[in-house]
Amino acid sequence: MEKVYGGCLCYGPPIESGFYYDMFLESTADGVSSNDFPGLETLCKKIIKEKQPFERLEIKKETLLEMFKYNKFKCRILNEKVTTPTTTVYRYQSTMANYSRDRTITDRMDKGNLTEVEHHPWHTRYT
Repeated sequence: MEKVYGGCLCYGPPIESGFYYDMFLESTADGVSSNDFPGLETLCKKIIKEKQPFERLEIKKETLLEMFKYNKFKCRILNEKVTTPTTTVYRYQSTMANYSRDRTITDRMDKGNLTEVEHHPWHTRYT
């Protein structure tokens, strides 16, 4: 979503049926509409079919703050939630996916459960 729309991923909590991400766009004119869903779904299904590996990394908090300095939301989470010198992030290909305190992404990949994309008015959910 960051690469397609240039927005900032905000919060991506795990939920019972998967996980989702809120995305912040500077300009409301750059919003995502239901017209975008078919193209996004095609892209997501392509990525899922590739079975891209997610790598779990432990990185220093200060390094992550520098890495994510473009994203005030991730920095806020790091500053408010991380109380240790290091924490985990997930990387796929050359992209640092996200700070995470749990194994939601890799657990779902390991179980073969990252298989669907659902669209909702305010979020997209991956299960």
